[in-house]
Amino acid sequence: MMRSNCNVRHDRGLNAILSLKDYYYREIKTKVKMT
Repeated sequence: MMRSNCNVRHDRGLNAILSLKDYYYREIKTKVKMT
């Protein structure tokens, strides 16, 4: 049980990092388009 709990937390962290990367990538793209 504890093991799966740790995995779930790890997955959430990975998802957060991936979504952050996606967000920053889009932000940079729009900034490049604007300039």
